[in-house]
Amino acid sequence: MLQRHFVEPKLIRQIFKQIFYFINATLVNNILLRKDCCHWSKGMQVRYNLTKVEEWARKNGLDDVSDQLAEAIEISKLLQVNKTRREDVDVICETCEHLNTLQIQKILTMYTPGDYEERVPTDVIRAVMERGKDKTDPTKLMMDAAQLYPVTFPFSPAAPKFPSIKLPASLCIDCIEKI
Repeated sequence: MLQRHFVEPKLIRQIFKQIFYFINATLVNNILLRKDCCHWSKGMQVRYNLTKVEEWARKNGLDDVSDQLAEAIEISKLLQVNKTRREDVDVICETCEHLNTLQIQKILTMYTPGDYEERVPTDVIRAVMERGKDKTDPTKLMMDAAQLYPVTFPFSPAAPKFPSIKLPASLCIDCIEKI
């Protein structure tokens, strides 16, 4: 619809970058605050829905904008990955590139096991925290959903056609002659 109304493609990208960031921050914050969302089935549901959003973005030429969903995608993968043994620490750390250690710890601690699962052992959580200690990441648990990206309005000047310009008589500039 925006393209039909001749909105600049750069501006469309900026709009959807902000929308996708808001979706990401809201989703991450809700999962971090609600224990009922920290379950493998919710991880699958979130990942499926985010895949649909990514497909829509790709179909509409907004591939790079879907990078704004990185944290939510990583949380959905973290909820689905096996996390019961010490050997799983490598997979957890590789999965969570954009999440900080505080967020990972919160999700692993709040994780609600399924029927045939067990809770995430504390030694696995400690090992993940030790691995993440070297990362210089922010220590904020929640994402700032109110963050705004700066908007740049593209300017494409068009050459004026001076011979076809008609000056209105209300300007009272009779002393100017057309050359």
